[in-house]
Amino acid sequence: MNPFTDMPKVTDIGDGRKLVETHDRGHCIRMIEPSTPPKPPAPASDEPFFVRHTSNGQEIVSAEGEVIASTKKEANAKHLCTLLIVWENLKKKQAGA
Repeated sequence: MNPFTDMPKVTDIGDGRKLVETHDRGHCIRMIEPSTPPKPPAPASDEPFFVRHTSNGQEIVSAEGEVIASTKKEANAKHLCTLLIVWENLKKKQAGA
């Protein structure tokens, strides 16, 4: 015999969020959010690297969306991003010469 005869109905509404119908305090519907929120999309940029702000600090991200590094200090993130951009520009300049 199944002790859980009335299992909750679950509806996936996207982005990791789900609606769950329960009967623990009468008839209720609860929204369950994912443990980690989805990351925002990368902004359109012509630079090869940019800084993305997150709840844990900042991330240095490539134009393809790959996370290169993360840091808590915004000044360090901006400095690293600038150094990476200068490095890429030097490599392009040397390849063209």
